[in-house]
Amino acid sequence: MKYCFIFFLISTLVGLHTGYAQVGGVERLSNGKFELVFKRASGELEKMVSVKENASFLVDEIISGGSPWEIIIDGTEKSRRIDARAASNFTTSQKANGLELTWAGFEGLPTDFRVTAYVDLLPDSAMSAWRIRVDGTAGTLIRKVTFPRIAGLKDLGEEELAVPDWMGALLKSPRAVLTPGGGGFAWEYPGHMSMQFITLYNPHDAGIYLASDDSLAYSKTFTLSVDSTGMLVYGVD
Repeated sequence: MKYCFIFFLISTLVGLHTGYAQVGGVERLSNGKFELVFKRASGELEKMVSVKENASFLVDEIISGGSPWEIIIDGTEKSRRIDARAASNFTTSQKANGLELTWAGFEGLPTDFRVTAYVDLLPDSAMSAWRIRVDGTAGTLIRKVTFPRIAGLKDLGEEELAVPDWMGALLKSPRAVLTPGGGGFAWEYPGHMSMQFITLYNPHDAGIYLASDDSLAYSKTFTLSVDSTGMLVYGVD
């Protein structure tokens, strides 16, 4: 089984070529415009930075964990939720413009079950492209894959949320109407969404654009919610 959702993150920056480094227990990926930092031990997303403005889009401590994916598996009695923290083995390898991150060793799942994410920074661009692949799923009933999942989105101040919901919707201060642990916002495509993106920004400063590059228009749900720890979480199911 293979899932290939691609999304992009944009902010107004300047840039050079893609660089990769292992420093202080993290995997750091940067092209001079945009920077991503993953924990080397688990692959959790720790930082997402606009280099020019030196502005971070994530809070300093993501209490609920920064797993970039989440999978719900149906069992005989109840469903099971797994993420990056559930893997006993995590490896990374450098690619031309990014990283390949692989999680394996999940208790109670086939030994060949693994999740692989491919994260690229587009050359001379403030965009990153993400893809996911799930292997070794024989005999495993997967109900839902959430990817990408970005937890701990920082309050940008005077925030506005723009969504192509029918003719388009603009919501100011979206966090004010979200309840911790509640259902949050959910937009289906194809459906109410006329295009496959959302954007969260400060009209006087930086912002983030999140989209799915899916020309085949597979069914998906864009979500934005506040989890029980108070973290703002974006995801695509």
